[in-house]
Amino acid sequence: MSPCRWPGRVLALFALLGAALPSFAASLSFELEGLRSPQLALAGVSLRIIGGDRQRAELTIARMTIGAREFGRARIACARFRVTDGLVDCRGGVASAAVLPRPLKIDFQFNTALASGRAELRAEQGGIVYAEWSRGKPLHLRLERVPFAWLAEFLPQMGIWTVAGSISGSVDVWPARVTATLRAEAGGFSNPDGTRAGEQLDLDLKAQAERFNGEWRWRASLAWSGGGIFWSPIYLAAGPSAEATGVWREDGASSLELQIRSDGVERIELSARYAPEAPFHGEVALKGADLAVLGPAFLAPWFAPENPDVWRFAGRFDAVAAFRGGSLLGLDVSLLDVGIAHADGGLSAGPLAGELAWRQGEARAGRIEVGGGRWRKLAFGAFEFPFVVGPTGFTVERVRLPLLDSAVEIRDLEISRVEDGLTGSAGGVVEPLSLKALTEALDLPPMAGVVSASISTIRHRPGELSLDGALVISVFDGFLRATDLHILEPLGRVPRLQADVELRHIDLGLLTQTFEFGRVTGYLDGDVARLQLASWRPIGFEARFRSSPGSYPRRISQRAVQNISALGGSGAAAAIQRSFLGFFESFGYRRMGASCILRNGVCVLAGLEGGDTANGGFTLVEGGGVPALNVIGYNRRVDWNELIARLKAVVESNAAPVVR
Repeated sequence: MSPCRWPGRVLALFALLGAALPSFAASLSFELEGLRSPQLALAGVSLRIIGGDRQRAELTIARMTIGAREFGRARIACARFRVTDGLVDCRGGVASAAVLPRPLKIDFQFNTALASGRAELRAEQGGIVYAEWSRGKPLHLRLERVPFAWLAEFLPQMGIWTVAGSISGSVDVWPARVTATLRAEAGGFSNPDGTRAGEQLDLDLKAQAERFNGEWRWRASLAWSGGGIFWSPIYLAAGPSAEATGVWREDGASSLELQIRSDGVERIELSARYAPEAPFHGEVALKGADLAVLGPAFLAPWFAPENPDVWRFAGRFDAVAAFRGGSLLGLDVSLLDVGIAHADGGLSAGPLAGELAWRQGEARAGRIEVGGGRWRKLAFGAFEFPFVVGPTGFTVERVRLPLLDSAVEIRDLEISRVEDGLTGSAGGVVEPLSLKALTEALDLPPMAGVVSASISTIRHRPGELSLDGALVISVFDGFLRATDLHILEPLGRVPRLQADVELRHIDLGLLTQTFEFGRVTGYLDGDVARLQLASWRPIGFEARFRSSPGSYPRRISQRAVQNISALGGSGAAAAIQRSFLGFFESFGYRRMGASCILRNGVCVLAGLEGGDTANGGFTLVEGGGVPALNVIGYNRRVDWNELIARLKAVVESNAAPVVR
């Protein structure tokens, strides 16, 4: 017997007993042990009709089973119950059941002669469900602004979610066919911490299912026309639509074929299969994906969740992913003219072209051709990027990137995905590079000579770059060594750097010639402890510079003396005490040195160790040879920004030295 005939059979009992009640009793009870059909079973059916001025009725079902699912106890109580000429009328009714989180108000009428009827169900949250049925026609359900909060109560797992909006439309149920046309309006949802939420969602669903040879074959279409969804860290706006077909068998096996249409992609296809004795498995394919559209929405939030708008994307790609159960089995990606750029940081790469293939438990080699790149004004030439994708991450043994008139070689690069982002490590060298070309590219004063560097291992964790060992840079015939190097938020709005720096045997002739500071011969050592930069500007350090030990020519020009004196402020300037010194182009010196402790925007200056003078000054240059010449500073506290301004203007200064 069809389940759709059960309302008529049960309500016919109401009519029969209700019509007979006034003739012999004030109340009547009727009980059945059970009723059964292939898809519906009722156990413990009890019907009670109470007469009087306002006839009432109550139907109780101890246990109801539909298909393989048991719903427990159900009850319908009619506050006003009448039977007239075969028409059963229930008003002010209440329907309750174990499956219902709270009772529903119900009114219904049933014509026993025509086996037809209608019902209205209301919940406290609002909304109405109308039901109509008759012999030879489907059960017709019409929903009018039924709140999602009402429907969500049927799903215990939704208990922690907040839902909003309503659903309207119609559903028709035949014995072996179901059709539905539904519209959701102003829908919304949110989990407790707001990391998954939707608002003002408008959706249109059309679906149809038919039963054939023990299986249900269905198809559906969904159009998303309004609102947006945030699924941390990704935000999706309305626009996509989907069409799906599938099969559900009574033994639990099922299949799904899904196609999604959306801006920025030619097509998205999903094929999936499930069987009780085998894990869920399937395949997802993206064809003709446009990174200019998809990159800002799906990639940038992972690169920079706090500031995704700074990333720009171009090019196209195809991708196919295979999965089984909850695991990814394989991934194939093809890149065509792909480009990526960071607007604020001046970082860019592309165009990129190549193939990437990954398989669970396997290592696969791949190669990407890179047309070039740029970091700020540093331009990289074209190069090939060979790599291996393994079960735990991404590795590169060696890649050489052309840079200006030289190259950067990266070795032992490893990148792995972790819960909160990407981790990685690499080492490498910068081959001898023209300082003139480098400083021009970085908008620095032109420098002579070459620079090279060696990096032992630099590591990346989400939001941080750190150095194992030392970064060594050869420059001005000496070297700079940085240790304990950390860069926090390197691509953020305010990148911060921490390090300790050593300078050894820097050729002062090359250095002063480069900056037009005047002429100084000799060598310089320095130590910068606890260096801190914010947005690449110094905010704190303890620095000390001094003449390198050893025997070498030590001369300082008249102009260099004047410029060093000017850094101490106007109080440091004085006339040359012995007028004949003005005839000398340069002077000998025994040693020179200075220190600066920068805190809270103020540089506390000092000179050579043991070089403090009786009148509160400090010695910057200690004279040696004939004639003897000392350069003295007097201003020990200098505003850092003012000191930088002096350094920029010092080459044009004409301040006179203090000579003793």
